[in-house]
Amino acid sequence: MRLPSLLRRVIAGAFVLAAATAASGQTITHLVVPFNAGGATDAYVRVISDELTKRGVQTIVENKPGASGMIAADYVARSKPDGLTLFLGSNSTMANNVVLFQKSASLSDLGSIARGFVTDVGALRKGSAVVLGSFYRPVFLALSTLYYQVVGGATFGWHLAAVVMAATVAALAARVFLRLGFRPLPSLLGAAVFSFHPAHVSSVAWAAGLQEQLVALFVLLAVSALLGRRAEERPRAAVGLATVAFVAALLSKEVAIALLPMAAAWAWLWRREDPPVARRFACAAAVFTGVAVVYLVVRVVVLGGLAKPWPRAPGLAEAIPSVPLAFVTYLRMLVWPVGFSFFRPERAVWGLLDAPVLVSIGIVALLGVGLVVTARRMPGLLLPAAWFVVWLLPVLNFWALRPEWMVTDRYLFLPSLGLYPGHPEMGPLFLVRTAVGRTLSALGPLVAAGLAGRLGALVSGAASIRRTGAAQPSVPTPTTEARTP
Repeated sequence: MRLPSLLRRVIAGAFVLAAATAASGQTITHLVVPFNAGGATDAYVRVISDELTKRGVQTIVENKPGASGMIAADYVARSKPDGLTLFLGSNSTMANNVVLFQKSASLSDLGSIARGFVTDVGALRKGSAVVLGSFYRPVFLALSTLYYQVVGGATFGWHLAAVVMAATVAALAARVFLRLGFRPLPSLLGAAVFSFHPAHVSSVAWAAGLQEQLVALFVLLAVSALLGRRAEERPRAAVGLATVAFVAALLSKEVAIALLPMAAAWAWLWRREDPPVARRFACAAAVFTGVAVVYLVVRVVVLGGLAKPWPRAPGLAEAIPSVPLAFVTYLRMLVWPVGFSFFRPERAVWGLLDAPVLVSIGIVALLGVGLVVTARRMPGLLLPAAWFVVWLLPVLNFWALRPEWMVTDRYLFLPSLGLYPGHPEMGPLFLVRTAVGRTLSALGPLVAAGLAGRLGALVSGAASIRRTGAAQPSVPTPTTEARTP
């Protein structure tokens, strides 16, 4: 098998460094990676390790995830400078995180908080006088600058912030489930299903992933305000609080604009089940519309346009056929959460009549028909389905992104909340029992055997990864490109 040219260079460089130290009598080279084992990127570190072994270099792979790779980077920087400890990562761990959270002069300057409202993330953190991208996120910039005054560039401080933020978002998710009428135990179980989904790993382990968590925090605050008990007595105050949270979410990351159509969908779906709540969401949707218009105008003024496509972005015409494929991939990652990696292989290279696109369109159509039929008997499924679709729509704009960002696991952070049913009588145990029971009854023992075999293979694979992961965890795909913040 012919190795990719970039991977061959990485192996050659590691071999040269390791071979140069062999004369000292030490032949063990430590390869330090900033990510957990598992997923497609695991293949790269195993290939590198195997190739070095073939060349007579013994390697030990050490896995040190957390703080967006800064923990592993610090470990290597503090190690003995003997050439036997190598750091394998991407530019996001070697460059972006350093600029965003450690070395940028703007982090130490409180005056940069105001400048964050008139430029983009990259321009502020890199000291550029011109706009560099489409990331208009002044609230994220302000909060990260303020937090830097407390912890500086210490990796532990940023890792702690990510974990605390994740716990806070989980608590808010449980609160929303309680407001929906769930009992305490199903609410906690729903929050656990949401919080521990593998799609959340990069948002917690990668420091720049704090933006996903920040948006989720403000969005869930807005939803909780509209569902709260006091909202019944003071609906205008509830809408006002939700609007403030919506503004904060918009200024943290662009995907927050999906709260507008989500509020409208919520109002429509609940117009008969709970008219007062539906009216509050309808009112909020109207206010959000005005806020969104102002926000879009500000983006045009500050950035010179609604979006600034990245170099090598596929373009709208080329990307549209791949939208169904991306949607189905995200759905598969949600319900069958295996194979996650820092960079995924999907690319917008398909035509409208290509088989993967046609199959994806067919799957989407079948799911749509199935949802309509099922919703007649289980109307509570419509709300989580709408949540998943609406929050996924903003991340399907990969026509303006680099090709390798077509599908990214952390973009499932908010959509994954839709994995949990949206009705008090449809907790997770009820859903699993009903879905499995009906499927097995309809398709028979053959499907049951197939599912059991697949589960057995998964368990066996997980056990194999656990046995080997300590010795050889994975590294992210070597790349010369920076990762988006």
